[in-house]
Amino acid sequence: MSIFHDEVEIEDFEYDEESETYYYPCPCGDKFEITKEQLENGEEEAGCPSCSLIVKVIYNPEDFMKGEEVRLPSKKMLRLARSCYRCFSSKVPQQPTWKVIDDSKLPPKTKIDKKTIQYLERLSLVQLGDEDGVRRLEDSISLADRLSIVNTEDIKPLSNILEEESLFLRKDYVTEGDSKDSLLQMAAATENDYYVAPPGNIPVKLDSVCK
Repeated sequence: MSIFHDEVEIEDFEYDEESETYYYPCPCGDKFEITKEQLENGEEEAGCPSCSLIVKVIYNPEDFMKGEEVRLPSKKMLRLARSCYRCFSSKVPQQPTWKVIDDSKLPPKTKIDKKTIQYLERLSLVQLGDEDGVRRLEDSISLADRLSIVNTEDIKPLSNILEEESLFLRKDYVTEGDSKDSLLQMAAATENDYYVAPPGNIPVKLDSVCK
């Protein structure tokens, strides 16, 4: 099959008369294919069986000429079709893989009382301070509630974030040392060759809790 624009040939297609199938070369070395029946039924995409790329097909029955010749209305259409090589990749989902969560299935929105706020502030050493801080915390809990209704029945738990293959490591031998003095000099406070850390877990004052 040949594509023409104003009687000037633009591209060459292969056509199999027995199967009535058109073929177009793919960058991977294979060919896109689409049948005449698919074109007549309004099909607008042709796929490559090897790399699964998809290319747009522009077809107008009124443009058929004799034999295997087809005319396209303009060059812009041809350029649009050829530019779809990279846009239509099988590795990019053609349909959304997520679903909108029905709010009616979520548990009631969590409301945090004053006693819980005091307890969280003592544990985290972070003062919520005002109503905005409490509201942000409640919104974070509501966001986590959405995860509770996700179906994970057939999903294997992630036990290791590393790749399941051997890692090339250097030999385990000491290459440097005797740097205790230089490391201690970097600390703000030391005592008897120990780092002095500031005291922690100091409860916040109850009068500073959000009222």
